[in-house]
Amino acid sequence: MPIDWEQIRREHGATVWRVAWRILRHHTDALECSQDAFAEAARRSQTSQIDNWGGFLRWLATRRAIDMLRRRREQAQLSSAAELECSEQNCPQAAVEFEELVQIVRQRLATLPQPQAEAFWLVCVEQWSYRETAEQMQIKPGAVGVLVHRARQQLKDGLRDLVADWADRT
Repeated sequence: MPIDWEQIRREHGATVWRVAWRILRHHTDALECSQDAFAEAARRSQTSQIDNWGGFLRWLATRRAIDMLRRRREQAQLSSAAELECSEQNCPQAAVEFEELVQIVRQRLATLPQPQAEAFWLVCVEQWSYRETAEQMQIKPGAVGVLVHRARQQLKDGLRDLVADWADRT
């Protein structure tokens, strides 16, 4: 039975784009990641049975978006100042600081090993269960817990100086 790609795109396209956008915060990059996720899904569907298109596509979008974050970091194109589009007059200082913190967390996420970054994003941001994440990553739920714990610890360690500096300001 042939796969109805138009139906799959209609049902899951917006969700796939939102997953990529939440990671990247860039419209064009999110579109590119969405297209990459659908292209990879098409390739994989030729050799594997896909039972949960929504979960599979969200997982692929997460992987592609994290890969793109890594490429950005490697090319030194990430600039938190360019991401902030508000001036001191129309944005409170706390909002600016929060956006800076979110950007730094995204950058740090790109430094984690791929499985840790994926597990962290799916569980902590997308709010998938350990079981759902384990199924998608083809690992045991206990392994998801280990990956998430390690990711949290590395993010915490990497952000320790930032948090101390931020606490001093308040």
